[in-house]
Amino acid sequence: MVDVVREFVAGLTLEGFEPVNEQWERSAIAEAVAQPSRRTAYPLALDSGTHGIRVDAMLGPVALTGLDDIEGAFLVDLGGLKGRKIRFGDYTTEVPALQESLF
Repeated sequence: MVDVVREFVAGLTLEGFEPVNEQWERSAIAEAVAQPSRRTAYPLALDSGTHGIRVDAMLGPVALTGLDDIEGAFLVDLGGLKGRKIRFGDYTTEVPALQESLF
């Protein structure tokens, strides 16, 4: 598919642009999100309350996070925070009881 797009772009006359032949590589900060491991969806909505999450890795709007005093990792879609005001501080997350997936 890349060759088809390159051939198409090569036929265009776009001033100031030329195709670049380089391989995309995932950044180190995104690698941990993409690797398979045991993690849980963050159990609380981000639109209210306080959240004491520590961001360990990011891939797009998805963050791999940790919580103080809680073992394990959580995936959080931070896209819901777009356009919201965030106050940084020393917050904690009141995590509800969680059950591991049965299947």
